[in-house]
Amino acid sequence: MLAELIDVYPTMVDLMGLPKPGPAGGPLDGVSLAPVLRAPGDAAVAAATKVRALSQYMRCPKDASDPTTWWKDNECLMTDRLQFAFMGLSMRTAVWRYTEWYRWNATTLAPQWDIDGGMVGRELYSHAGDVYPYDFDMFENANEADGKPAVVATLSAELRAAFKEQQQSW
Repeated sequence: MLAELIDVYPTMVDLMGLPKPGPAGGPLDGVSLAPVLRAPGDAAVAAATKVRALSQYMRCPKDASDPTTWWKDNECLMTDRLQFAFMGLSMRTAVWRYTEWYRWNATTLAPQWDIDGGMVGRELYSHAGDVYPYDFDMFENANEADGKPAVVATLSAELRAAFKEQQQSW
């Protein structure tokens, strides 16, 4: 089952039988996961309830000008968001986890989508063999992005559209 933190509130509203807040009963961010909770183990219900989950990961390497150090010692703990160097935008589907890494624009608090050199990396991991519910990450051992250009193109377009849509609501 795919889930995001923004799904907790609509799920709780649904499970408690409360009316949806807001004008005319909506809209809420996220989706109710109540159908999945009411039909545990039913993969078809889980697949119909949520098709993707989005997440973001910031990175703050000590020297953002040296690409050889970007992936080492890059935590952002206690770092102001204006100082983030890179942001990883990730999308998990039933079969894949796809991430694009971008330089971060501290002025707009957004990834540098369309700037040459804005994207600095991408990752693609298969979850086709995951055994639910035991280990969601057991197959994230090899980045398959270079070997699956068609999958990358499809997921990249979906990821960008989803994050840009989400960004417009901020």
